[in-house]
Amino acid sequence: MTQYTFLNLAPEEFETLSRDLMQRHLKIYLETFKPGKDSGIDLRAYCDKTKTIIVQCKRYTDLGKLIVVLKKEVANVINLNPDRYILTTSVALLPNHKKKISALFNGKLLPQDIFGRGDLNNIISQHKDIERKHYKLWLSSTNILQSIVNNKGHVQTDIETGHLERIGKIYVMNDAYDEATKIIKEKKFVILSGNPGVGKTTLARVLAYEFVKNDFELVVASTTILEAYQAYSESKDQIILFDDFLGRNILEGRYPLNEEHELIKFIEKISRAKNKVLILTTREYILNQAKTKYELIKSAEIDIAKCVVDVAKYTKYIKAKILYNHLYFADLPEEHIDYILSNKLYVQLVHHKNYNPRIIEAIVKKEDWKSKSPKEFAELMVYYFDNPFAIWETAYKSEINELSKIFLLILVSAGTPMLKDDLMTALEKFFSVLPNKYDVKLNDFTFDNSLKELHNTFITTNLDSQGSIAIEFQNPSIHDFLVYFLAQNTGLQDDIVKGAAFYNQLFEIFSIKSKSKSTGNSLFSKEKIQLSKKSISTFTDKIMSELKVLPSSKISLSQNKYIQGKTYWRLNKYGIFKKMSILIENEIFQIQAIREFSKNIFSEQPLPEKLEVGEQNSYLQVLQSFSKDLELNAHEIMRSYIDHIYFTEHVDEFRTFEEIFPYAYEDFIEHNEKFKKKLEYVVNLEFKEANEENFADVISDLEKLSEDFNVDASTEIAELKKKSEEYDAYIDSRVEDMDFDHSDPELKEDFMSEADRIDDLFQSLK
Repeated sequence: MTQYTFLNLAPEEFETLSRDLMQRHLKIYLETFKPGKDSGIDLRAYCDKTKTIIVQCKRYTDLGKLIVVLKKEVANVINLNPDRYILTTSVALLPNHKKKISALFNGKLLPQDIFGRGDLNNIISQHKDIERKHYKLWLSSTNILQSIVNNKGHVQTDIETGHLERIGKIYVMNDAYDEATKIIKEKKFVILSGNPGVGKTTLARVLAYEFVKNDFELVVASTTILEAYQAYSESKDQIILFDDFLGRNILEGRYPLNEEHELIKFIEKISRAKNKVLILTTREYILNQAKTKYELIKSAEIDIAKCVVDVAKYTKYIKAKILYNHLYFADLPEEHIDYILSNKLYVQLVHHKNYNPRIIEAIVKKEDWKSKSPKEFAELMVYYFDNPFAIWETAYKSEINELSKIFLLILVSAGTPMLKDDLMTALEKFFSVLPNKYDVKLNDFTFDNSLKELHNTFITTNLDSQGSIAIEFQNPSIHDFLVYFLAQNTGLQDDIVKGAAFYNQLFEIFSIKSKSKSTGNSLFSKEKIQLSKKSISTFTDKIMSELKVLPSSKISLSQNKYIQGKTYWRLNKYGIFKKMSILIENEIFQIQAIREFSKNIFSEQPLPEKLEVGEQNSYLQVLQSFSKDLELNAHEIMRSYIDHIYFTEHVDEFRTFEEIFPYAYEDFIEHNEKFKKKLEYVVNLEFKEANEENFADVISDLEKLSEDFNVDASTEIAELKKKSEEYDAYIDSRVEDMDFDHSDPELKEDFMSEADRIDDLFQSLK
């Protein structure tokens, strides 16, 4: 019979196990309660509607600690006066121990109602379904450990036992487990793929250890598939684990000769065997690169057996349990726990955009609480989440090719999403400006290889309805790391600026002045990278030589107004005034040479005759910056601007002229007939475009227009008010007929339930 210590279970988990065991053993139903001050009640049952049974669950390591805690429970038990009081504990007890504990409670706790470690293990052996349900039991079972110890020829015992101890405490079951087991049942092998730190290796070992529990021999391959071949035995039930099966060898061109052939052959061999299972793990970008380099891997049905482990798919409660388990088994001081709970720090971390189990693991391993106050430690935890670049540093520096590195730096400089074709254009410009500096060959083939290498790890791709591909970062923390990396490499900064193919590359992450107020342990600014003096000079030269010709790569996903469900990536064009407004907002505008250069550009084209869509406000910003430095014809400028007025929002922008040309403005709006006709056009267009979603806004805009410019919109306003009232009445009638509730109580209850469950979970940290 397997003997469990139960010490890898958190208090909540031990209580749940005790409930399941006592319900089955006593054939009763037990109530469970939220964590907190329970007044001596963990579980409760009513028998024959009159008799009360109370169960207390105590997870402790030794008898001495248990006795100390139980002495504090005596008053509660006497006050509650249950008909039967039951104790479950993880402590191993002898008969005299039970007598000693029973004596504490003056007859309210009988020795036969004390269930120690041995008793609980005995009940588990009678109910295997409960054992299977509580997966953390068998993850720490002695038969798994013994199997590993006795299997020294195929595993590194110390490493595997260390994995077993850690996993048995912190692992949280999630959907990836179910998906992987389904694939294993169908294919006899599974490839666990995903980003660094998401839990691929942990899941692989959980799957492997479950087979070990069922008497499979564990085989661990560490460098090549030949290790698995050597350990393979036709007569044995074997689970073969090959963690990071592609690894660095393939990245450095040192994948063993014919290894890909042997790998595919071994997978096929496993698939045919009845007593074998193969589990492989890899980072997604390495698998993509292997498919690029090795036709056999590409053509094999590897993707069919691929399970992607993705933190984004975890529920908030699963994330909370992972965090909770790490913190609970770290044995944090009580004052640190109090601070975390009182400030609900766990909520901030669980909802953090950079949530990653590897960050949590790193925090626990560092044991910073030993040298930090509760407040300092809490702030440090948030800092680690805000700055998770270490997760990506090794992968970036050592595991992707040089072109892929530049690929990512170009992407972070331009901002995402970015069209695939524009990224290729940016790379071509970069290497044409710096032809001999980087030993990289850029062509369609190498570009596509990098795209595949980085896909689903560093980047994701999104298609619009027309087949255009846009590239984004797979995780916000990747962007953060790349900003950090560039901030530390001034030479690369200079190259990115010098080789920029798009105007937004100059301003997305670069500044001549740091905006962050650095703290003592801050590693990098998340706002802008402060350029070096050399790069500022390059930056200035770039603007003055290429301002007019550099386009934008900024895009947004738009809906086709004529075809429902069709979307397309729309390029946000940068006209000259948009570029200059961006320049004005940047600190580089403080440089006299840039200011004079910009003023000269504007003086060549002061009239708003050619504005890109949505560029009206940019023009006004530029005009406002130079209006006092140049002799300008106010009436001519305003008359030209009228051509770009279509809706009330453009009229609102036109009001800016009152600040720029206060005297000319009053005369213009009173006497210019073209302006008055434009206002009538705006009223008519707003009226035609109005719908049930914006009746109130349009009415308000037209009323303001009438008041400010003395334009008659009374007929339109009255008609819109009538339509608005009719629509409101229609909605009211539909609500009444359908008995429609705008809030979905089930969804709300589920949402609140998850939040409450997380709160309750962390209360048991104390």
